[in-house]
Amino acid sequence: MKEVRSQKSEIRSFVVGLFTLLAVGIVMAQPILNPGSGPGGPPGASPVPNRKLEALRIWRLTQELNLSEEQAAQFFPKIKQMRELRQEHRVARQALLDELESLLAQDPVEPVGLKSVLDSLNTIDDYMRESELKLRQEIADLLTVEQQARLYVFEANFDRQARRMIGQIQGDKWRPKGER
Repeated sequence: MKEVRSQKSEIRSFVVGLFTLLAVGIVMAQPILNPGSGPGGPPGASPVPNRKLEALRIWRLTQELNLSEEQAAQFFPKIKQMRELRQEHRVARQALLDELESLLAQDPVEPVGLKSVLDSLNTIDDYMRESELKLRQEIADLLTVEQQARLYVFEANFDRQARRMIGQIQGDKWRPKGER
């Protein structure tokens, strides 16, 4: 019985190690571009930094949460769903805000048009909250209480830490070699 557990543990360690090496390889194999490139950045900017940042996020989450293979297989698709949901919400919300701005610039301002756009904004915001709450519950059902706590702390800190690391790397790029 102990041999079976030991073999499962070795296999799990191998898979997690392989996954970690793959994520690190993806991150390290591509140059880091200027902040602001990718979606929402300058026109023509590459989305590569977002992929690298996402690979780094997955690698760090895998380490931080110490997920089992079964958990990882269910957890990461839900995290991806959450990110896609947030992106779709941002795009739809921005389009409606642009429409509001356009309606407000008209003379005279039409309250009926404003009301319609405001109703749409409320609808997509409600949908976002409900969908995110449902996904958060599904994720919570997959994780232990400690893993849930680690996820909250990770989410609160990762973006700030990643921005700081990227800033340091980019700052080093412009320093003379002797000062690095």
